[in-house]
Amino acid sequence: MVSLHLAVEFYWQGIALCISISFASFAHYAYARNFQVLRRIQLLYLLLVPLVAQLSLESGNVSGIILWSFLAPVSVSMIAAREERHALYWLGSYVLVVLASFLLAPLLGHGSQYATDIIVSNMLPGNIALFTCVLTFALYYSLRHRTEINQLRKQQYFNLQDQHTQLNSETARKDILLGSVLPARIAKRMLAGSEMIADGHSDVTVMFADIVGFTKLADSMSPKQIVRLLNQLFSGYDEIAERHGLEKIKTIGDAFLAVGGLENSDHTDYVAATLRAAQDFQNFLREQTQGQFNNSGLDIHIGIATGPIAAGVIGKIRQTYDIWGNTVNLASRLADKATAGQILVDTATYKRVAKQFEFSEEEQMTLKGGLEMNVYRLNNSGIRRTPDEGNIYKLHA
Repeated sequence: MVSLHLAVEFYWQGIALCISISFASFAHYAYARNFQVLRRIQLLYLLLVPLVAQLSLESGNVSGIILWSFLAPVSVSMIAAREERHALYWLGSYVLVVLASFLLAPLLGHGSQYATDIIVSNMLPGNIALFTCVLTFALYYSLRHRTEINQLRKQQYFNLQDQHTQLNSETARKDILLGSVLPARIAKRMLAGSEMIADGHSDVTVMFADIVGFTKLADSMSPKQIVRLLNQLFSGYDEIAERHGLEKIKTIGDAFLAVGGLENSDHTDYVAATLRAAQDFQNFLREQTQGQFNNSGLDIHIGIATGPIAAGVIGKIRQTYDIWGNTVNLASRLADKATAGQILVDTATYKRVAKQFEFSEEEQMTLKGGLEMNVYRLNNSGIRRTPDEGNIYKLHA
């Protein structure tokens, strides 16, 4: 009976010591808020307390208490995310604890197999059953928790995919919008990260096309009718300019500014293409204004000049691509000087295409600003068309 009393006393003293250390770790956490220390002490508690209890009972081979130490590596693998890579170390420690429980038990020698048998006979079934239940519940919880995490990750992945798709869609819309405001080659350079767009072109052909009589006609129209008519005309001008390889720069009120040769300035085809586009503008306007606008006096006058220009993007809030230089000013002044239905060109343009088009005799004119110069009027019969071209100007409203 004395041996039984000593064994039980040793058992409870060991357990009391371990419990005291465990509670001390919680107190330390409440003071220092160091969860890492708390987690490690509790894992050591799971690993070593069963060993202390096993040795106290002097039953290293049959009590089953040491099974509880296995919860330490299991806990590391399941819930201690920062310690997952150390799970093998904890498993190795568990193996050492099991070996220690077998090797050290005979050395303690409490001297009472009777005491040991009484405790073991009551604890072995409970240890095995309870440990199995706890481990099963822990694994079930871990699997369920990880399933929820995987579902959450999948949902986050799909949300990111949706956001990525929306971002791509918005980026595409911005690219389309930017491409509709700026020339495609300029838009690409800006999207590529160019902070300043400033180019010099030594030889291009600039065309100003201005509608005659529009202001008077607009006085008798509603705002919707004005916008609808301008949109119809300028949409047609856009198609004509694109077909002839010209680059639209902008519209200014009821005027249309386009340039030939910005991308292919190594040959002279753009000069002739600009003149062909100018005559197409005339024919298009006349066909579109037949009927209700037939007697309105609506017509077009065009000025064309060839030479160097500067081009670039300006502005911060609403950026625009524009061109500057004497060639641009000259084309604008020629358009102002031309009467309704006329296409006036400067000498540089005339010399480049004199063999391809028919012009009137050289005329000396005084342009806006007192500039006197020789100009040439393009005859409408100057462009030869093939029979199968037909009516290429009519647009569907």
